[in-house]
Amino acid sequence: MDLETIIQELKIVESNLVSIKPSIECYLFGSILTNPQLANDIDVLILYEDNRLLDIVKHEFNLLSTYYPIHLSCFTFSEQRELNFVKGQKALKIFSL
Repeated sequence: MDLETIIQELKIVESNLVSIKPSIECYLFGSILTNPQLANDIDVLILYEDNRLLDIVKHEFNLLSTYYPIHLSCFTFSEQRELNFVKGQKALKIFSL
């Protein structure tokens, strides 16, 4: 898989979500960052604040999963602070809304 193509596709998801103004952050982590050509899936982390908008956010990423093997993980900002997942996984921020 090509990392730059994946990032471009995630930026399209970002543009689709701008209109609903969710408070979210999107990160890539895992093998797609360390060895994209050998990655079996694309690990995406979504940090969110408002649970009411999470279904809409997930829907946008699920549309992308029809073309790519997306593995979506979703944490609240509070859970991320407790787990320190972003730092521990050396995740790459793709966008923040």
